[in-house]
Amino acid sequence: MRQPDWPAEATLGVERIERLWAAQPTLGKLSASYGDHRPGGATSHEERLAGNAADELARIRGRFSPAYWRCFEAVVRDGEGTTAAARFLKVKSGQASASVKVVCGLIASSIALG
Repeated sequence: MRQPDWPAEATLGVERIERLWAAQPTLGKLSASYGDHRPGGATSHEERLAGNAADELARIRGRFSPAYWRCFEAVVRDGEGTTAAARFLKVKSGQASASVKVVCGLIASSIALG
């Protein structure tokens, strides 16, 4: 959900978090992957990048309440509308859309600003 009236920081924050989500190939994966086994705990460059992305995501996620973060994920990652995503905020229906926009804009701007 990119709003045309959002500040530039919010758009930058959404782009940054989308890159982190994309760097984790197993994000949202429901079953294990039993591919090539690397002896001795050796990791590839891609595996290290995915680990770094996971650490960064955990750090960012930890700055916000779980309800706010899930609302943000529902809109930005899952593409849900503001009314559907409002279920995480437990707000009155008349305030749902505005509340979701505020939460998502706040989180996106905060991500961009570090």
